[in-house]
Amino acid sequence: MITFELVKLVTPKLPFLINSAMSKIYYHTKADNLPILNRTDLLSTDLKTLVDNEAIYYILENGVTVGCVSLTIEEKTMYVGLLSVLSEFENRGIGTKTMDFAEDLAKVKFCEKLELDYFYSDCLEMSLKIKNWYEKLGYVEIERYSSFESDLIHDQVQQLKKKPEFYECSTSEIIKRVYRYNYDIVLLQKNL
Repeated sequence: MITFELVKLVTPKLPFLINSAMSKIYYHTKADNLPILNRTDLLSTDLKTLVDNEAIYYILENGVTVGCVSLTIEEKTMYVGLLSVLSEFENRGIGTKTMDFAEDLAKVKFCEKLELDYFYSDCLEMSLKIKNWYEKLGYVEIERYSSFESDLIHDQVQQLKKKPEFYECSTSEIIKRVYRYNYDIVLLQKNL
């Protein structure tokens, strides 16, 4: 049985769940096989703010925490972010049930649509799988742009330039050292 629990406190479990789902796929790894960056290093809204705003949920299967998702609302639109499910629990319908939960909550909160974005690369088979899954759930692409031209990546690179290992690096050097692929950021939407 899948249930959802509002996160009340940022503990090490929360960034672990978020980072375990994708960090090694999107970012190059160091000698210790850990990614140079983690998803939580680059959030536009920090975890404490999401928790304080009651906007992030743990996903539980039979009482065991297996993932998380953030659900924020702005002007009758619910934004789904940070959807993360531990790899050993993937392909069991948990993501679909989470999206159903988001849709139900959006209706209760009088939202008119849901939006989300994801990174897409032709180099990753997983990108096509994710794209097809969202289409099956009724989401349509409304915008796409190169991540390396985005404010998101620009802000990430500026943050990295403050780290000692990147002090002397140009923007293009940082991008080559950190990111595995050139991604598109794809914005999806579903009307309720």
